[in-house]
Amino acid sequence: MAASPQRPLRGAAEAANVPPRARCLYLVDTVVGDPEALQADAETYYEKLLKQSSSTRDVFSIPGREKVKLEDSCVCFVPLYRNNPTCKMLLLTDPQDKETVLALYLNQCWWPLEDVVKTADPSRDGLISVQTFRERIVLFVLNYIIFGMLEGSSANDAFFLPHSATECAKILWRNGEAVAFYSVKMKGSLCDGTTSQCYLLPVLDTIFVQRKYRRGGLGMKMLHDFCQSFKAEDALGISCPISAAMYQVCQKFLQTYPEEQKRLWEVEAPGDWSQRVNIWLKIQMESSLSGTNLPCSGTLHKAEGKFSYSSSSFSFKRLVLIISNSLGPALGCWLCCCAQEDRSVTLALSVPRRIV
Repeated sequence: MAASPQRPLRGAAEAANVPPRARCLYLVDTVVGDPEALQADAETYYEKLLKQSSSTRDVFSIPGREKVKLEDSCVCFVPLYRNNPTCKMLLLTDPQDKETVLALYLNQCWWPLEDVVKTADPSRDGLISVQTFRERIVLFVLNYIIFGMLEGSSANDAFFLPHSATECAKILWRNGEAVAFYSVKMKGSLCDGTTSQCYLLPVLDTIFVQRKYRRGGLGMKMLHDFCQSFKAEDALGISCPISAAMYQVCQKFLQTYPEEQKRLWEVEAPGDWSQRVNIWLKIQMESSLSGTNLPCSGTLHKAEGKFSYSSSSFSFKRLVLIISNSLGPALGCWLCCCAQEDRSVTLALSVPRRIV
């Protein structure tokens, strides 16, 4: 259940800095004004902060922690959107650890980070499209701060840049908290701001679940929602490279929903056929290769839209069976098998461009 909204804003600054607005709601539940006006207000507040003497500094309080003095050494502006440095958020960082964000400033007060990703609205539940400015801020906190600065410490984790102001995304709300999100590059949208190339298929670009909510099927839930959102598309992409953890999600998902096995591809922008690898086929081939205890641990190599693997003991019949079970003959896959002098076998698979 959502936390009770009848308490004061936890961790707020001293009363002099907290306006007499209703404190019963979280940030995403409040009425937020014009983003440009809010930006100007934050800049004005920051200028006043710089002029304060050390003896009159305001403080920010979080239960269980020492009070933090609001001074210029621990506050900073960061861009809210990618490729738009003019729209910024004012953040408060831990004086002892600048990588730890404690709060953000909006609407004339400081909001503790944990309260930014909460809601008191019981109707805000499940996957909800990001539409309002407040929801953009929640997305920013989940993506850039919680993942990028607080939880993304593993060498195997991807790095997510801030999203654009028009990014298509959904936030997963559960028990009054934003616990996960995913974003999509729409078919026909520009790949980036430096090229005229457009995506040739819908692509799941970023997906994240807060660490404390992982292993609960939320990744599967979002992947299923992504596929259901584009039922009319013959091919759907997931941005390359896919992490090992995400491959495990894909494997479980495709085993549960075999009808999606032909539709999901690991893609590089813009997603031409030479830039796609069928995820289910790759999972099956790598699983089979690793099962034979061959060199390179079942790693497949891809060049010009083809897989290749060399071995002296790989079963060609086994590969044909994998492909038949994974994609079926209707996809028109071509195989070639070339014997070499050392009795090793090179296997290659290509998908004709005409197949959509």
